[in-house]
Parts: sequence; structure tokens; C-alpha cells
Amino acid sequence: MSGPPVVIWAPAVKRLLRYSDLVPCLEEVLGQFSHRDNAEVLQPVRTAVPLRKHHGFMLSMPAYMENRGVLSTKLVCFYRREEGSPLPSTQATLLLLDPRVGNVKAVMDGDVITHMRTAAVSAISAKLLMRPEAQVLTIFGTGHQARSHYEVFTEMFAFKEVRVWSRSAGVPAVGNRSWPTLKPTSSIK
Repeated sequence: MSGPPVVIWAPAVKRLLRYSDLVPCLEEVLGQFSHRDNAEVLQPVRTAVPLRKHHGFMLSMPAYMENRGVLSTKLVCFYRREEGSPLPSTQATLLLLDPRVGNVKAVMDGDVITHMRTAAVSAISAKLLMRPEAQVLTIFGTGHQARSHYEVFTEMFAFKEVRVWSRSAGVPAVGNRSWPTLKPTSSIK
């Protein structure tokens, strides 16, 4: 056993995790997963635990990569929040464990990792399915997922225009950061 686990908070995850590293890694792992080789990637169906009293639920999402010596699980809690609540509706934590002995090696902010991973997988799909002549990126919504999708898509592809549709009026923003040049749109046509 080693010492206590490393704790990596959101600012450090944002600083350390790059789409230029994440996308090729996910392309490889998704390919391995699709072959259903349990020595490469074993990812059972997630387990849900209802949190009825608190109007939410918790998911556990384990994964094991035997050949790489990677054992991890993501824990994510979802809550139904009142409009305007200062509390987040989701919170995620990623645990990295030593597969030989089971001790926790790292505890990482899972929200940033989830946003980036989800957006990266979308970009991988677009890379395979998008028309080569596509010039316009349209994003539906202005939440955290929208921001991470904007970041990876504009890093990987050269769009002439980016449109963002939101059900709420105004200039789209996530947190207190405005989006660089984009075209808010009122129509989804």
C-alpha cells in the first residue's frame, strides 16, 4: 500500500486535462470496448441508488482495464433542484484505485472530467459522421455540456460559424465567462 490518495480538484483537472490528449485516448479505448475484450476494457452497467428523501439518486460507474492496470469508478449524484437553487443538480467524483490491492490512489473532480469526456466522444462521432464540407456548428443549450462541446469542436474542426440556441434569452454564458464570437440563434431550423 502507498500513502494517502492524491486529491485533484477542478482547477487542476482543467489545467492538466487536454482534448489533444483525451480524444486519441478515447478513440483507442472506445475501439477496444466495441470489441468486447474484457482484458482491454470492462465497463459493467452502472448501478443506481435512489435518494428519495433528497429527490435524487446516485450512480456508480466502474471500469477496469486489465492490460493497462487501470481500475476506476465514477460516483455521480443527481438532484431535482428548485429553480434558482445555489446548489448544483449534479456532482461527480472519480476514484482511481490500485487494481492489485484495492487502495484509492487518486480522488478527482468528476464534473470537469465528465464534461470533457462527453464532449470528446461527441467530437469523435462527428469526426466519423460529419460531412467534410460542414461549416456551421450548432449547439443546443448553454449549460456546462454546451461549453465543453464548443471548446472541443472549435479545437478539432474549422467552422466558419457557431450558432447557439438557448430556451432562455440573452447572450449565452456558462458561469461568468462569455463565449467567444458566436451567433445566438432564436430558431432551430
